[in-house]
Amino acid sequence: MAMNFQEACRELEKWAGKPLEPVILEDDELFILGKSLKGAFTPGDTGVRKALLDWDRAEAFVEHVKRQAEPDVRVFYMAQFESSVEVAVGQSENKYNILCWAHTSGLNYELFTEDLIDELKKIEEKYGEIEILMATYDSLELGLSRLPEDYSEFINDLCGFCPDLDGQMFHEEEDLINYIREYHSVPLWWD
Repeated sequence: MAMNFQEACRELEKWAGKPLEPVILEDDELFILGKSLKGAFTPGDTGVRKALLDWDRAEAFVEHVKRQAEPDVRVFYMAQFESSVEVAVGQSENKYNILCWAHTSGLNYELFTEDLIDELKKIEEKYGEIEILMATYDSLELGLSRLPEDYSEFINDLCGFCPDLDGQMFHEEEDLINYIREYHSVPLWWD
């Protein structure tokens, strides 16, 4: 039997050894989502729960839960620190709600959460399914279901809405290509 949201939360609490914290959406943060999503969320408790784990335990927990969880259970990294990371568990049929829960935006480039979701859907349509591995207020890590055939085109498409990928995060395209090949993922950051 698959693990439901409540069971995943209990499991995270057990791994953390302390009560979970709620993920809160403040009233003044709603504008970050953009006009089309603003009405879909209300200020307050999002229902998502999080806990701080050291990196090794976090990776083991995420793997453990993802193997057993129901399809609507979303497990992702939220904030990372030198030796630990916040692990969050949410429930939604829509994986893009992770960006809303984490308040992810590229406001430095006038990109609201809804804009990022639109761009990610285009990437997914063109290159295959993506998984949101990590979401913070200004960054994402996307897991790739398959590697792109044309890395230059893929990177160009990503840089179209994430200019910091080229130059700030990776100074050479070859470094980014090697990262994608090794980890089957791509980091995005809006500085």
